[in-house]
Amino acid sequence: MTLQFIFVTFLAFIGLFSTKLGNKPPTGTYLMHPMHLCVTEMNFNQAGKTLEISHKIFYDDLEEAIFVTTKQKLALHTPQENPKSEEYIKNYLHTKFEITCNQRKQTINFVGSEYENNAIWVHYEIVNVGNLQTLEIKNTILLDLFDDQNNFLHFKKGEFRKSWRFNLDNVIQQWEF
Repeated sequence: MTLQFIFVTFLAFIGLFSTKLGNKPPTGTYLMHPMHLCVTEMNFNQAGKTLEISHKIFYDDLEEAIFVTTKQKLALHTPQENPKSEEYIKNYLHTKFEITCNQRKQTINFVGSEYENNAIWVHYEIVNVGNLQTLEIKNTILLDLFDDQNNFLHFKKGEFRKSWRFNLDNVIQQWEF
């Protein structure tokens, strides 16, 4: 665990506990876990010239966000799981997470998902990135649902590592290599 990661995580917890819900009423999810957090891990695979992306999201928050926009109940990780859950998740994340590499908006390809305790990992890949020189990320996952939502992205390209925090005040990050 790097010192930078520890510092970013520490700042996240300080920010999470000091924020307010603003004008949005508390939801059942808020009462279940007072932190609204999403973590994204992104790795540039130099050999394959691909970006590997994994989002870790509390699945109850994701269900709530999808229900607000589609009125569809997903019942994730239960025997009653909606057979179209994967499609709804892909569509939601497609509208909330965008990547531009070398000034070209990228197509993000769904790879799969898996559950881990009360969270879901959703895996994506961007192929044919080429020589990664610039990167722009727009991350608004769950920001329309929770005023105190924080999304952390940890990026790795070879030995280079960078972490960003996205929230209502900061939805786009850019980097040049």
